[in-house]
Amino acid sequence: MAAGAIVEDGAWLGKLHGELRGLLAPVFAQARSRFTAFAYISALLAERGDRKSCWQLAEQAGHGTPRRMQALLAEHAWDWKAALAALQRFILGHLGDPEAIAVLDETAELKKGTKTVGVARQHAGITGQVENCQTVVFLAYVTARAHALFGDPPTSGGPAAALAGRKSSSRRICSSVSTSLS
Repeated sequence: MAAGAIVEDGAWLGKLHGELRGLLAPVFAQARSRFTAFAYISALLAERGDRKSCWQLAEQAGHGTPRRMQALLAEHAWDWKAALAALQRFILGHLGDPEAIAVLDETAELKKGTKTVGVARQHAGITGQVENCQTVVFLAYVTARAHALFGDPPTSGGPAAALAGRKSSSRRICSSVSTSLS
C-alpha cells in the first residue's frame, strides 16, 4: 500500500524489486524458497489494499493455488533475523533522517475462537475492556517523507509466547520480541 502511493513510475518499482531481491536472497537456504519469496514480495508490491491473503498473492504471482505461499510462511527454512536486519538497513539507507521518530502502535483484533496464535482474554484498546482478542504492538520508523514498519512486533502476551517451542516459530518474521532499533 505505501509503495503504491509513492511510486510514480515503474522504473522505481523495478529498482525496489532488485534491491529487495539482493538483500533477501542470502536468507533462504533453498532456491525454491528464494523464488517463492521473490514472487511473494512482487505480489505484495503489485496489489493495493490493506489485506492480502495467500490466495490473492498466489493469483498475482501466477500460481494455481496458494500452497507455495503458505509453505513459504509456515514450512520453508529461512533466516528471519537476517531478513529483518537487512530490511532495517534498507529502511535506514532510504529513509534515514536525524529527525525520525520511533512509534509504537498497539492493535487489538477481537476474536471469537481460541485457535488463532496469541488469542487470549486480554485488554483490547479498541473496546477498553478485557476481551477475547489478539494484541500486537508494531514499531514504525517515521520521517517527514515516509514511514515503515521497522521491527518484528513486540507482542502483548500473545504470539511470541504461543509460538515458543513450535517448529515454525523461528521461521516467522513476527514471532519474537525486539527490544531495540539496532
